[in-house]
Amino acid sequence: MSDIMEIMKKRRSIRKFLTTPVSKETIVELIKANLDKLPVYSVGFEPPVDGYSWVPVGILNKLEKNAFTNGIVLNLNKEAFSRFALKDFGADFGYTQLIPEHIKELYYLSLVGVGNDLLARGLVSESQEYFTNALMLLKDKYGAFIGLGNSYMKLSDCEGAKAAYFKAYGNAPHNVEVLEDLVRFYKDCAHDDATATIYSDKANFEKQKGESKFR
Repeated sequence: MSDIMEIMKKRRSIRKFLTTPVSKETIVELIKANLDKLPVYSVGFEPPVDGYSWVPVGILNKLEKNAFTNGIVLNLNKEAFSRFALKDFGADFGYTQLIPEHIKELYYLSLVGVGNDLLARGLVSESQEYFTNALMLLKDKYGAFIGLGNSYMKLSDCEGAKAAYFKAYGNAPHNVEVLEDLVRFYKDCAHDDATATIYSDKANFEKQKGESKFR
């Protein structure tokens, strides 16, 4: 356990370092110096680089030339997730402690991030696989349900979208993103402006509550 705590302490130190302007400039220079020489990965800090884009790969982001294809993104993630020590996302991770739960959340966020990226690229069925795997890990979050809802909207599957969005709503009834997706669903898919207005009012109310905390 002492080794684990030491690792976590080092990670906190690294995050603190990355927030300073000098460290950011240093990292940008390191990235530019290694372009086309070494694979460049990052997490938490992805500065813009001319001619390149950051692509979510597993739990990291990889810098790729803008000419990369959807097939490259799929293959990179297939390879990355195949190397995970815990590949069966529906398996029991064992007793609930800080580390297993932290790993589950890390995997979950990675899967949702890749799913959202694939969906933005028009790879709808492929994105659904990642959202579904994320839900095998954690069913009490809303991100994967929103992703699934968005994928069903792309397929004009209103029933599928409604079911997914309401599961997200059940997990996070005060979340503005969830409420705004319900507004979009009722406007664009269900064509029910009256219900869309109800959720729009709820979203605006939650926004005002959030703003009032900082006044």
